[in-house]
Parts: sequence; C-alpha cells; structure tokens
Amino acid sequence: MKKFAVPLLILLPVALTLGVVHQFRAFQQKYAAQSRQIQQLRRELAGLKKELFYLQSLNYSQYIRAKQTWKVIEKDLPPKEAP
Repeated sequence: MKKFAVPLLILLPVALTLGVVHQFRAFQQKYAAQSRQIQQLRRELAGLKKELFYLQSLNYSQYIRAKQTWKVIEKDLPPKEAP
C-alpha cells in the first residue's frame, strides 16, 4: 500500500491540474469562437445600419423631389371646377 501512496499523492494533483487546464482551454476556445462570432455580427450590423441610412436618405431625397415636382405640376393644372 505504501508503494502506491507516494505516486498517488504526486499523480493526483498533477491529474487534477491537467483536468482543470483542459477545462480552462476548452472554455477559452469556446469564448474565443463566440467572441469572433460577435465581432462578425457587429460588422454585419454596422454594414446594415449604413445601408439603411443610405436607403432612408435616398427615399427622403426622392420624396422631396417628388413633392417639388408635384408643386410644379399643380401650377400647370387647370383650376378645379366648382360643382
């Protein structure tokens, strides 16, 4: 029994330490993968926000142009007849 007691006392902390290190590395890899995915999603979101802003400004400028065009067209229309 004494033959195995000393190696067990040495190997048990080593095994526990290796287990903890393995779990930590697995967690670290999972965290890194999620972090990369979050960064990718943030880049995509920034691109979509930029595109949305562009489309909104385009729609607004088209709306203003249409409104101005309609004012010009209204001037050229004959007056409404009273019923």
